[in-house]
Amino acid sequence: MSHDDGTEQLIQDSSLAALLPPRHWLDEIPHLLEPGTVLLSGTVAMLPGVDQFADHWRVALTDPVTERTLELAYAVARMPDPIG
Repeated sequence: MSHDDGTEQLIQDSSLAALLPPRHWLDEIPHLLEPGTVLLSGTVAMLPGVDQFADHWRVALTDPVTERTLELAYAVARMPDPIG
């Protein structure tokens, strides 16, 4: 994540092995194999003290074998505060 002042803070640091494997979800929710079914399974925990409401985010996934990296960055447009 990055802040408006340009600094970045590491928010997660984990390997793919930290996620539950597909077999787990298939055992728990057998109808996942039905056409049209989608599962959003979450992510690994954030590190302590992370500001989850940052204005900018940058994500990098690196394959330790090939050393190839996929990166994505985006800005967040905050919604107005609720009225009332």
